[in-house]
Amino acid sequence: MSTVSFINKNGVVTITLNRNENVGRQTTMAPRNYNHNGKNVFYPKDTESGGTWCSVAENGTVLTLLNGGIEQHSSKAFYRKSRGLVVLDLISNVSPKDSWNELNLTHIEPFTLILYQAQKLYQLIWDGVVKRKIMLDETKNHIWSSVILNNQEMREKRASSFFDFLQETPTYSATEIMNFHKRFKEFHSQDNKILSDRDNVKMLSITQVIVDKNRGVIRYYDLLNEKKALSTFIHN
Repeated sequence: MSTVSFINKNGVVTITLNRNENVGRQTTMAPRNYNHNGKNVFYPKDTESGGTWCSVAENGTVLTLLNGGIEQHSSKAFYRKSRGLVVLDLISNVSPKDSWNELNLTHIEPFTLILYQAQKLYQLIWDGVVKRKIMLDETKNHIWSSVILNNQEMREKRASSFFDFLQETPTYSATEIMNFHKRFKEFHSQDNKILSDRDNVKMLSITQVIVDKNRGVIRYYDLLNEKKALSTFIHN
């Protein structure tokens, strides 16, 4: 997972996520409703691990995943559980932000989660040693990029292009936000690719969640197969 943006426009929250993965890992299912711990959760599924990179609970809580914590790390040969399964462990709890404090992450690869819960925004970070919970301003717009796939320069360029887009397109729609994320696929410079279309890692899909007062929408765009899916739900 490469980049997540959070936009709050007059109380309507739009969270959009690029999924960058090895092209050999294309076994995914479009978002649908699953039951975890008696709780309805909507998400696209990675059929290889059974986990997900973007999930929405029936109460409107949204949890998204970025690979990597504070800085780049070298992967180990063995990890106890997929990070995508950790997402499901948290989202299926009554309060993911509180469950984070008790979550056992021993032998789990570093990751970052963006959590929108009860109209509050949090960044949850596991660096392989220490867990962090950072409360953010949910009234402002944000963008995050994976430290694994993007160096500091790349992350800064993505952030700059994001805020330029918002300034240049003040009446932006959800579709325009998704198209902005899609642009990262071609957003290159002569010396440094902004998107990591290197080795076998490419942008596979874009997932977008829109949360209003009592209604939610999940939009999914499979870039490799050029397929789109849309689901709606009522949250309490």
